[in-house]
Amino acid sequence: METRNLRYDINVQVNGSLVPPESILPQYQNEPYPGGQYYYIKISAPMISEDFAPLKCGDYVTPEPAIVSLIFEGLMYLLNKIRGERQIHLMLAHFLNSIDRFTLTENETKIEGICSPILQGTSLGQVS
Repeated sequence: METRNLRYDINVQVNGSLVPPESILPQYQNEPYPGGQYYYIKISAPMISEDFAPLKCGDYVTPEPAIVSLIFEGLMYLLNKIRGERQIHLMLAHFLNSIDRFTLTENETKIEGICSPILQGTSLGQVS
């Protein structure tokens, strides 16, 4: 689902279908379980690369866990900005478990990898 919020344009897909950005949450797993789903995220915004500092612009293929942690930290920062005060009422559908590819330019980022479905009824307030 493409969403415009603040200065961000965000497109989130799971298995090729658009989903709201409110339905995803990074939850790193070295071996995704149950996995089985593929996600793609594209976020465009002026100077988005600053939101992912200290990472440098570039193309990261199968990044190591320390880099995945920095990417997910930047993504959570952006998701929290986009969600704002509404986050405790949102319904989650997918945990983002791994990153196969991360591309960062000054004004755009793309993230893709494996995700897992979340049991229905889990809200952000229940995830620690």
